[in-house]
Parts: sequence; C-alpha cells; structure tokens
Amino acid sequence: MTLAVPAHGAILAMEQDPTGAPNVFTDIAEIIAIDAPNVSREATETTPHNANISVHTVSNRLLHGEMSLGINYLHDHATHDAATGLKNALHDNETRGFRFRGDQGADGVDELIISGKVLNFVPEDPVRTGQRQATVTIQPSGPFVDDGATIGTVGA
Repeated sequence: MTLAVPAHGAILAMEQDPTGAPNVFTDIAEIIAIDAPNVSREATETTPHNANISVHTVSNRLLHGEMSLGINYLHDHATHDAATGLKNALHDNETRGFRFRGDQGADGVDELIISGKVLNFVPEDPVRTGQRQATVTIQPSGPFVDDGATIGTVGA
C-alpha cells in the first residue's frame, strides 16, 4: 500500500525511540492537516494612571502553543500504533522529538524541530466516508531549533 503524501508537501516526523535512537526521525504516515505550533511572548499592561496611552511590558519568556494534526488513522502503522507510534508516546507520557518541514524543507531550511509530548489522540470512525481518521495534539516544551538556529534555554 502506498501511503498518502502528507499535508501538501509538509512533512511531520517524530523520534520513535528517543532513548535508543535519538535524533532519528520517521515521517508520520497519512497526515491530512497540520497546525504548526506558534511561539509568543506574554504582554502585561503597565500603563501609569496619569498616562493617556497604554504602555506594555513584554516578557523575556517564549511560550509554546500546541501543535495539532489530522491523520488518516492506520491502527497498525508504526507511526500511529500503541507499540512505537503516536499512541505509544501518549500512553508512555514520553517526550519525543518532532521535526516539521515545509514543502521546501531540508536540513536547517524551512524546518522546525521541537521536543514535546502527545496530549491526546482522538480516533474517529466516520460512517459515511468509511475512512478512519484521528486528531492528535502535541504540546511542545523546552528549546527548539528553527531553521538551524537553537532558540531558548532552560535555566539552572
């Protein structure tokens, strides 16, 4: 069986064995949609009472947003299943590496590498289409690599 080309040329891969084979990424099969994680900073309004325009202080801390993806769910595929796949990462509460590459992606170009945990895996069995799908949410955590540049540190 030929697996679908994921998300119009964008590819999401994950470490299936982060302890035994770190930094070895396997493309996740049958991705139909990806919402890549956003990165933001918190802003706090610090306007003095006598000011006539708002003033904000922006935090030095970067905040990770969740990443979600939709897949054509293949219960026995190694990147989806409970033995080594996304379901396994959820069951084991294991931090995995994830690599997102855009349609022009390559090592360090149009590439985002994050560490994170699978928050949920929601399978769906649509009656009309006959195609099983699932939605997966990943929570990034810690420093990340954006187009080859390492962003963020974790304090001692």
